Amino acid sequence: MYIKYQPVYFFITGFAYSFILILTKRSFDSFPTIGFILFALFAIYQNILSTNYTKHLDNYFYRNLLPSTVLLSLGIILGCYVTNAPENSLWMNDSVTTHNPSTLRFIKLFNNFNSELFKKAITTSGAITHFTVAVFFYLFGKSIFISSLALLFLKTITTAVIYKLSQAIFDSKTAVINAILYALSPMVLFYTLVFYKEASIQLFVALTYLSIYKVFYKQSTKYIPWIIIAIAALYLERFYLSIILLSTIVLISFKSKRFLLVSLLGTTITGFYFYSNSQYLGKSSLTIINQIRQLRELHLSYNDMSASLNYNIAYPLAFIKTILTPFFTLNKFKIFYDFSYLLIWGSFIHQLTAVIAAVSFLKNWQKDKILHTSFILPFIIFISMTAYISPWAGRIRDSFYPLIILYTGYLINEYKNKD
Repeated sequence: MYIKYQPVYFFITGFAYSFILILTKRSFDSFPTIGFILFALFAIYQNILSTNYTKHLDNYFYRNLLPSTVLLSLGIILGCYVTNAPENSLWMNDSVTTHNPSTLRFIKLFNNFNSELFKKAITTSGAITHFTVAVFFYLFGKSIFISSLALLFLKTITTAVIYKLSQAIFDSKTAVINAILYALSPMVLFYTLVFYKEASIQLFVALTYLSIYKVFYKQSTKYIPWIIIAIAALYLERFYLSIILLSTIVLISFKSKRFLLVSLLGTTITGFYFYSNSQYLGKSSLTIINQIRQLRELHLSYNDMSASLNYNIAYPLAFIKTILTPFFTLNKFKIFYDFSYLLIWGSFIHQLTAVIAAVSFLKNWQKDKILHTSFILPFIIFISMTAYISPWAGRIRDSFYPLIILYTGYLINEYKNKD
């Protein structure tokens, strides 16, 4: 009975959550947030059970589950609209100072194309996010609610890509579980409601993994353009991700022996990187290391960050902390508000998800060492860098949330089948 009316329940819950959250004016942010998370856990449980008796899981995903996740976010956005939510509910400092001005550049380009302005817009970090939001602003008007609609568009595609990736590597039951885990994750929900670029990054990380698997494992040449598109998009969003993900292509190519494609991709991306970042040419590796140290110092200077708990700890602990952050701490209640409370109360769910994903990876690694090593290697490289620069920055770690979710659902499905 629940599954039949799930889309309605999702919409009502999303609307009630944001309506109460905004209406109480930050007096009781914990109560609606905890209520929402409890509903999310109940919905996840019901969908896990549904995989036992639902015969046509593809139909269920596209006709029920995916529309339900869309309606959930639409309900949240509508609740914000009805209560006239303040701008800083959905736009944080980065949204106002970085993402919004860059988005407005694209709108100017829509009205009057200018080559210099285009070059500046396309080379600003987060260009795909800014372009997507600009299209929605252009069509529906500029507002905090429309930017969330644009991010919902990206998130919906990501959920479908995660479903296809999980289905390709594991099975349809795991795919359904992973889809609901991703869509209802408090970390994902926050960063796909608030105007950040994580929605776009997660989409193209997931698409990169799906395309790599299809090309190198299933010999499907039609996915080759998607690899190029995904890597190029990541370059425009968070450029170092495109370079790091090449390690997956190199490793997995040893099994399929498609070295020509690897060489082409590697040469193209590396050449484009140096061409558009000519300031790095001629600089020694020592200079680049110094720039990394400067980036660490920048993150160290943030006022709401404790150096003793982040930078004065042993590096292995910083590595683990980067994976498990955010942690539940009382000081967050003083600086967080509205939807940020998803990060406080959702921290427990994230940590459980990360632990399950780690155990699941180890089980799968024993079955196919090349595949799963190639999948996890970019994540390890990325976390190794982040642990040195900013071990408290879970938002940057969440670039790889589709990968974390990929392994989480497998172990849950396996445990369910044993029972």
